[in-house]
Amino acid sequence: MCGIIGGNLFKNKEDLIFSLKTISHRGRDFTDVRIFPSKMYLGHNRLSIQDLSPKSNQPFQSSCGRFHLVFNGELWKSTFDEWNERLRMKYQFITEKSDTELLLYFLIEHRDNLKEHLSKLNGMFAFGFYDSEKDYLIIGRDFVGRIPLYYYHDGFNIIFCSEKKGILKSQPNCGNEIINLKGGDILHFNSIGIIKTESFYQIKRKLPIPNPNYPTTEKQFQEMEVDLGLDYYVNGFRELLEKSVDDELISDVPISTILSGGIDSSIITYLLSKKVPNIECFVVGMETKKPKKDDVFYADLVSKYLGLTLNKIILTKEEVLNNIEEGVKGCEDFKWVQVSPSIPQLFLSKRIREKGYKVVFGGEGADELFASYGDVKRFVWHKPIEYQKRKINLLDNLHKTNLPRTNKVMMYGGEVELRTPFLSKELVEFCINIPTKYRDEKGGNGGLMKYILRKSFEDELPKEIIERGKKTFQVGANTDFIKNHKEGLEKVYKTHFI
Repeated sequence: MCGIIGGNLFKNKEDLIFSLKTISHRGRDFTDVRIFPSKMYLGHNRLSIQDLSPKSNQPFQSSCGRFHLVFNGELWKSTFDEWNERLRMKYQFITEKSDTELLLYFLIEHRDNLKEHLSKLNGMFAFGFYDSEKDYLIIGRDFVGRIPLYYYHDGFNIIFCSEKKGILKSQPNCGNEIINLKGGDILHFNSIGIIKTESFYQIKRKLPIPNPNYPTTEKQFQEMEVDLGLDYYVNGFRELLEKSVDDELISDVPISTILSGGIDSSIITYLLSKKVPNIECFVVGMETKKPKKDDVFYADLVSKYLGLTLNKIILTKEEVLNNIEEGVKGCEDFKWVQVSPSIPQLFLSKRIREKGYKVVFGGEGADELFASYGDVKRFVWHKPIEYQKRKINLLDNLHKTNLPRTNKVMMYGGEVELRTPFLSKELVEFCINIPTKYRDEKGGNGGLMKYILRKSFEDELPKEIIERGKKTFQVGANTDFIKNHKEGLEKVYKTHFI
């Protein structure tokens, strides 16, 4: 995980450096900038995780000197297996196992038709790729938008950055005009200042959402869905999730895991414990006057069941209230549903880093895979067509909701990279095509959301965990009272971001 910045809107080198400093929390292992005769600028803050050698520092330049890359994120093991040897045979690599260099030569190899090839990469990434000979810039973001990337275009010039802070430092009056690049999109910027955005990936069902030739009733919809049987979906989900966890274990630094005691993080922790037996777990919560079955309670239950060390971060109400401004600055948002989880996550990431970890796994994304949110349950659970629309919509909007918030806050609080195995491309595509009848245990009339997920691990975790209902991060951590401070959140946001 790192911080990237670039564009041709900077006044000078000092302007670039000052902007890069605003996102120094995204990596302090190495910082560098590159300035080109065309007035294009690139900057990078590195958090070293894969190939710790200085040869992997960025901005990274091709052996011919023409192409340049700033890259934030990771490429997973499956991508290395498929592309590393193939590209090394054609290009002159200088590192042993840098995913930065691998991505650079992948982009060079496919630069004339990136739209058709970027979906072949398994990873989480945001990048700026510059052809200095043609004065041509491409920025892009992974298929679902795990890694944040923003840009501002004034009609002629452009600036991009991992966070809004970096853009606003250079262009303080553009707060309302900063654009969040969509997951699965790439943006082209040419030498005369014209931009073009195109999608290299779109989340779709094999069975399309209603069109003029499509059944109009809920009953017809379910009758047309291809159903390969409960066992197929339970076993397929389990297999693909295990594959995703294994794929994302690639790292040259130790890893850890967030364990909230919810079903999602408990499953991830369980699977990790099979690969990394002594993995450390972390949970955060706010103290309560009376004992409560909150995240700390359930995390304690799971960690003891698995025989793992659990680090508990217990906050006072005063600590939470005193860090409202930091929460807003970290997540770059003023909505209470984003700030209320952000504040405890600041303390969580700080403790994780203090314990010596740069990488942590989490259960984010599972609720989107199964549309397991309270409003979905209340309003569209009995309407299969609407349920499927909401599920796709939730996944399609992850790039601007929970994913960027958690990524930015975990970096802001302690410089920790979050990995989310539920959001592998294979698993997303598999879950999108699970028949709606399996959304709960009774074909839409039951109470257990995420039925396939729970069924996949029902014999390997305590029943109390398997059947634990959905709790948002802020409810589980007891910080949802932040909703009573909405006016203060908006005021802080306007001070820093508008």
